[in-house]
Amino acid sequence: MRCACHVLNLCVKDGLEGLKQYHEQFKHVVLHLNSCKWRRQEWRNYCKSEGVKYRKFPLENNTRWNSMYIMLSACIEYKEHLTGFWNSVYPDNPLLDTHWNNMEMYVDFLCAFMDATKSFSHVYKTTSPYFLANIIPIAQLFDKYRGVESHSGFLPKMEKKFLKYWTDIPYIYVFAIILDPRWKFDGAISLVTIYKQLMNITNFNVDSYKDEIRYASFTVFNHYECLNGSLNRPSSRAGASSSGGAFAGAALNKLKGLVSQLRPDVAQSTSATSDLAEYHMYINYDYMRSFSEDEANVLDLLGWWRGQRRQLPVMSAMAQDFLSA
Repeated sequence: MRCACHVLNLCVKDGLEGLKQYHEQFKHVVLHLNSCKWRRQEWRNYCKSEGVKYRKFPLENNTRWNSMYIMLSACIEYKEHLTGFWNSVYPDNPLLDTHWNNMEMYVDFLCAFMDATKSFSHVYKTTSPYFLANIIPIAQLFDKYRGVESHSGFLPKMEKKFLKYWTDIPYIYVFAIILDPRWKFDGAISLVTIYKQLMNITNFNVDSYKDEIRYASFTVFNHYECLNGSLNRPSSRAGASSSGGAFAGAALNKLKGLVSQLRPDVAQSTSATSDLAEYHMYINYDYMRSFSEDEANVLDLLGWWRGQRRQLPVMSAMAQDFLSA
């Protein structure tokens, strides 16, 4: 499974090819202004004469696409002054309205990509449950501008790359959403359905997908219960100690391998080892009814699951792995 930020990077870079002639113009301007001390001083003097704060523009690099977004956003903030300065000093190679219009359109389009990249890049909080919440706004942009002439230079290539990796949502993200008590099973199915519709994926059947995810969820639950047999179920004797962290530190690659191999046709019957009482207890009980809307919006998922270790020991073990992915 590819890194989500890397996939976004590939999508944006494919789109840049369609606007290269305009993007390169701004890159040339910024590179020129930053190239030596006296050119920076010229720009500084111009800013002072115009009564605006001097700004040194960040330069794009080839490693991270958002460096280009940051560079262009900074240029747009100084649109009027940058145009006036550049066109007065270099009238043979002016910044035109066409350049600005295309860049403003592209930067607005990339805002959702930037927001998703920031969200996926968090280190100290879980990100996997919010995968669909971040790519659905991007899917909405594809749906809105699909076939629009002004976006035809970059959108088709970006959408093609997007679908190359995310026509099917990886199970690990779907399970992470199910393990979010604000969404659970029905919420996960709804989000995937919305995404498929926006991306115009026609070979998607909701009922079949529900069965697929249900079987996969049962299989994963059964797997965790078998390996974590020392954990007590909710119906176990009172006072028995349990720990939902039995799988903490398990190799993430091993977990991803398990998830990637799950298919409805190989999902084993769960009746032999589990009655799924704990799974159904979690799915059917409204744990959020005691939370206000503001509290639910800032819910610490890993902290919440640590508090459920006694009541939902196997599900807590699952959550510790999937929500840390």
